[in-house]
Amino acid sequence: MRRRSARAKYHEQFGTETSSPFAATADPDDAAFRRELSVTLGELPPDQRAVVHLKLWEGLTFEQIAATLEIPLNTAASRYRYGLDKLRDRLRPFMKK
Repeated sequence: MRRRSARAKYHEQFGTETSSPFAATADPDDAAFRRELSVTLGELPPDQRAVVHLKLWEGLTFEQIAATLEIPLNTAASRYRYGLDKLRDRLRPFMKK
């Protein structure tokens, strides 16, 4: 029962986070990219968003993410990969060449 409660708390906390994790910038291209990144992160499924957040912004390893979210290691890795693929596809037009 406690395990389910902890898992639900982490999924809710990191899965619903949609605020922009970036500081403001004067460059309009950077600002557009950051806005689009924030929107795209918000559109990821909560499970993928939680793993992407923990990996990229918290710097956790897949082992730590799996333990934190109480999911198998391979599930954490695959959610990260799927989330990153979605971010990459959506943000490709904003990438500098």
